Amino acid sequence: MTIDKQLLDYYRRNREHLAYRYDGMFSENQGGITAYYGFMFSEKGRKTVRQLAAQVADTITSDVGRIKQALTFVQSLPYVLDEESKGREEYVRYPLETIADGKGDCEDKAVLLGALLHEMGIDFVLLSVPDHVALGVRCDSIDSGSYLEHDGKRYYYLETTASGWEIGQIPEQYNSTVFELAPIRMNPIVMVKGVSFESEPTLVFRKANCALKMDFMNAGPTEANGLRLHVLVTGYNHRKDKVMLDELFPLDDMLEGEEKSQTIRFQCMVDKDSVIQITVMGDDIAEQYFEMKLNQRNRRGRY
Repeated sequence: MTIDKQLLDYYRRNREHLAYRYDGMFSENQGGITAYYGFMFSEKGRKTVRQLAAQVADTITSDVGRIKQALTFVQSLPYVLDEESKGREEYVRYPLETIADGKGDCEDKAVLLGALLHEMGIDFVLLSVPDHVALGVRCDSIDSGSYLEHDGKRYYYLETTASGWEIGQIPEQYNSTVFELAPIRMNPIVMVKGVSFESEPTLVFRKANCALKMDFMNAGPTEANGLRLHVLVTGYNHRKDKVMLDELFPLDDMLEGEEKSQTIRFQCMVDKDSVIQITVMGDDIAEQYFEMKLNQRNRRGRY
């Protein structure tokens, strides 16, 4: 296969999903093993994955046959630890990287297999324990082997690390293990990389012109749509919180991998005790909340 070097270089440089996996941010929605879906379903590399899936499946029409063929292909890739191949304790490869490198560890091979199954229209889930990642696949034609139940469906275990493991066959060391199960999640991860606020000096009876600048990056795996910003500014008046501004502002949609600075402008009373509360929202992203105290200066300045 022909690999787009420019796209491969993009994947080598962009590891934002790992930050969400390890720092615990928004863990309820996007942390843990669900971060692997950000690598698995990247829109930028889908053309190559789709071509590979077509070659792997070839003329096979049954779901069982396609699952076996994809599993056999991924198992055939040499297993290598990240420390040996990348000189790092942890490095998750995008499917395009695993294809180009021709090798990977359990999570790399599981991510590649999931991407192939997704292009084949086959339902699956991610399975994980602290030291291992695998897949569970749903296929109504399979009626034997180890499986986990989720949402009333059976997902049969798939081991990707070495050749010879059949559908539903699980290594002995994991036979009694309780796996974390994560259903497919394709929501994009929009990262806030910077926040700054500026305003004119506030006069006693006049609102100040304000500008809130936000630096974003859409780490993927898909386009982020319906982005908007809820801004709440409160002040302290006679020992009670007073709402100075409560408004929703639309933001531009963002393609996968896009970085963009967006500035919203508004008029608001700002005093020495004002607090700005910012919530980033969207049709398909987890909400993010920020709060800053605005220490008003006597001249125009940044806070």
